Amino acid sequence: MFIGGVFALVPAGAACVEAAVVIGPECAGVGTAAANSVNSMFNGGADDGVEDTGAPGSGVTPQGLTAEQFADAARTVRAGAGHLGDDIVVQGSRASGTARPDSDLDLAIRVSPDRFDELIRQRFGTPNPGSAKERTMLWAMKTGKIQAGEAGVSGVRRALEAQLGMDVDLSVIRQGGPFDNPPFIEVPDNG
Repeated sequence: MFIGGVFALVPAGAACVEAAVVIGPECAGVGTAAANSVNSMFNGGADDGVEDTGAPGSGVTPQGLTAEQFADAARTVRAGAGHLGDDIVVQGSRASGTARPDSDLDLAIRVSPDRFDELIRQRFGTPNPGSAKERTMLWAMKTGKIQAGEAGVSGVRRALEAQLGMDVDLSVIRQGGPFDNPPFIEVPDNG
């Protein structure tokens, strides 16, 4: 198994918990004892801040956030940006357990390629050739990532930063695109 930049042999249960955060349903039912084993194995016995109840998508909290902070952030992002798509995840270092104290929280609204193209048309229209807006649109199309400002959710991003006391990257990500990279932690729908 390849985890965190190293190949490792891990017990079957521990491998399954690691996969539960990355992959999902095939590891349902693996308990927290295995999760703690993974934390211990890969962090020298240190807790990485990722909590796991054993059920994929439930009870997993990004590194550096409490369960209450994550629940509050989930309500904020879903209320303010849920209209763009309902597959909202944390990715990056806070999902993988490798965050530094000054790391940002990467929130991605994962959308299908068709929905991504629709959002590009809605948010950018037909910009003037050679304009900054056209260059930004072409970059978003190339990278499969629409930043918060272009997606019209920079206010949500700022609210999350104030709420959490950390930098937040909120963007729309095309599924299968260059920025659609696990591990993911599902943002719960507390509504």
